[in-house]
Amino acid sequence: MNDQDREKIDRLSFYQQLLIRTMDEKEYPWYRMIVEKNLSEGEVEDIYRLFEELERKKEDLREAGMLDQTPLLLHYVGMLNLTLHPFMTANALNRQGYFKILTAELIEMMKEKESQIK
Repeated sequence: MNDQDREKIDRLSFYQQLLIRTMDEKEYPWYRMIVEKNLSEGEVEDIYRLFEELERKKEDLREAGMLDQTPLLLHYVGMLNLTLHPFMTANALNRQGYFKILTAELIEMMKEKESQIK
């Protein structure tokens, strides 16, 4: 990579940081997190696939009569991209309208587990 290319990349990175600051975190918390964490399109698609898988697992657990949803939470935390915080990710997705029911349940489970620890 030559100096001119490096300069263009640095400039685009700077512009990106400026745009992030203008992005309303209350309206677009998930998109902002994507940009702040520098997630690639593939990584975001992996997260969406994870949530689709979690929805299927949740239905399987429900059909099996399982009341304890802890395996769902463990799968989520274990499979989530390591650069992301489980609670903050579920919260951002929920607030932006993605996987509303599932993320609300995950948030509630994480709050319950945290209160049991304290």
